[in-house]
Amino acid sequence: MASAISLPAQVQITGNQNNIAVEEVRLRVAGTLHVQTTDVSTRTNPSPTTDPVIIETILLAEGTEIFATTRTPFVGNLHRDLGTTSIAVDAVGVAKYDGSTVSHRSVGFEQALEEVVSTPDLRSYWDIGGESIPSGETFMDIVYPQEVPMSGYLIVSERDGNSKFNFQALDVNGDPIPGAKTLEIRGYE
Repeated sequence: MASAISLPAQVQITGNQNNIAVEEVRLRVAGTLHVQTTDVSTRTNPSPTTDPVIIETILLAEGTEIFATTRTPFVGNLHRDLGTTSIAVDAVGVAKYDGSTVSHRSVGFEQALEEVVSTPDLRSYWDIGGESIPSGETFMDIVYPQEVPMSGYLIVSERDGNSKFNFQALDVNGDPIPGAKTLEIRGYE
């Protein structure tokens, strides 16, 4: 007897759809609180410029305040060309708040990726140059071994709104949960 396979539903999130409006973001830099709002004049690069910019809270337009917490994932299934000479040494790396960079060819690259995808620091990020991993190919998998709550909010920060990634629910064996929605984060497509 054959049964139909239930494929997960896709929920696409772009700069213009399925987003939740933010009214205010409270940031801490070197012990000083900075508040950025929908007023463009408040969105400056806080000083000092060599310290982390840590998200403390986010106030949604409807009044809900979210306290930023982190989950520590592990990184796996790295693209086959990472760590090789197929990609220029400075084309893919992790940029840190202090201006240093960990290249994809560095021994600590995978650990730097795990750190950067779990920090609420807006100055630290992964950087993928245009001549590195072909468009549409998987860069890496980020797996959160501890359960992510079904209630609440998933906060994603992405520079320039140009990276595509999916957030997919997995069962205890690491397999996609049948019927679970997959969040497709697509920036400003």
